[in-house]
Amino acid sequence: MKKLLVTIAALGLTATAFAEDPAVPNRGVDKVAGEGGVSEVAIAHALVDWGRENESPAALLAAAEILAAQPAEEATMEKGEEAGEGEAEEKADEPAPVLVPEDLVTEAMDTAKDLGQKYLVKHLSKVTLSTRGASGGPKYVVERVNSHSTDYYMVEFQGGSGAEIALSGDGDTDLDLFVYDENGNRIASDTGATDDAYVSWTPRWTGQFRIEVKNLGGVYNQYVMITN
Repeated sequence: MKKLLVTIAALGLTATAFAEDPAVPNRGVDKVAGEGGVSEVAIAHALVDWGRENESPAALLAAAEILAAQPAEEATMEKGEEAGEGEAEEKADEPAPVLVPEDLVTEAMDTAKDLGQKYLVKHLSKVTLSTRGASGGPKYVVERVNSHSTDYYMVEFQGGSGAEIALSGDGDTDLDLFVYDENGNRIASDTGATDDAYVSWTPRWTGQFRIEVKNLGGVYNQYVMITN
C-alpha cells in the first residue's frame, strides 16, 4: 500500500525543472500535467503491483478498467547504458509487468479462484471491458537497469504539446529520472527516494530529448517507463 500511495501522490505533482544556465532553450510554459494519459497508466501499473502483493482481484480489475479507458502500447526504444562501479547483489527475478486489460481480468479471476471466491470468479467471468485503440496514446517499455548504472533513451517530443514521462520500478532500489534537451540542458528531473518518478514539461519546438534512468542501488531494478 505504501508504494501505491507514494506513486499516486507523486503523480499529482509536476516535477520541478531547472537548468545549469539561466536560459532553458527547449522548455516553454507548462501545459496541464496528465493530458497525455501517462499518469493514469502509471497508476494502473502501481495497482497491478499492489494487487499482486496483496492478492487483491479488485485492484487488478481496477487496473484493467483504467487501462481500458486509457490504453497503452508497448513500444520498442533503443536503450544505451552507462555502467557504474560496484558489484551487484543477487536477487530473485521479478514477475513481468502486465499492462494489457484483458490479461489483467484473467489474472484477477485466477487470483479469485485461488482464494476460493466463487461468486467473484463468476462476476469476473462476465466482465466486458470497453477498450479503445492505443493509437496516439501512451507508450511504454519494460527494461532492467543494472546496479549503479544509468540507462538512457533518445525520444522525440512535439513542440507546443505537453510531454510526460512516468517511471515505476520493482521496489528494490532508488531510481532517479532526468531529462535533457539536444543541447545538453537539463529540462526536468525527479530524484525522490523511491523508484517511482514523474516529470512533465512543454517543448518549445519538436526535438530529441535524452531520458536517463539512474539506479542508485546495489541490485538491478526492473522498471516500466511510460511516455506520451
